[in-house]
Amino acid sequence: MIHNGKSSAVMENVCEETQTALSSEEYTPPPLNKFVTVLQIMQATAAVAGLSVDQITGRDRTRYIVHHRQLAAYLSKHWSNKSFPTIGVRFGRDHSTIMHSVTETQKRLDDPLRHGLRETVRLIHARLLALTIVPLRIVDDTQAP
Repeated sequence: MIHNGKSSAVMENVCEETQTALSSEEYTPPPLNKFVTVLQIMQATAAVAGLSVDQITGRDRTRYIVHHRQLAAYLSKHWSNKSFPTIGVRFGRDHSTIMHSVTETQKRLDDPLRHGLRETVRLIHARLLALTIVPLRIVDDTQAP
């Protein structure tokens, strides 16, 4: 293998998150500063994937939809304080299906070649993080009460 300046520069530009994900055995999603609802997770996942919440909760078994449905279930387990049975009710599925979704999604996230899936998690995280930030109320103190 020939090493030139260009390829080493590319390697130096690999983001820290990717390096961490590649070096760790099990991927874990970044934490949120508070719990969010399962519906909010479904909405964020659907928006990032270009799907509707009805598709996320529906019966369609197209691989693209199934993977995003499983991802939403996985993130619901990690980012909400809900149990498998409760998440299952929200998705219209049995708790064991949600457990399977979490297991399968974890396997896909642990695959170091699945950068796209991790990027999807990052985008969903950013959307949900924006929901959990309480906007500051700007007070105009130039006017008398």
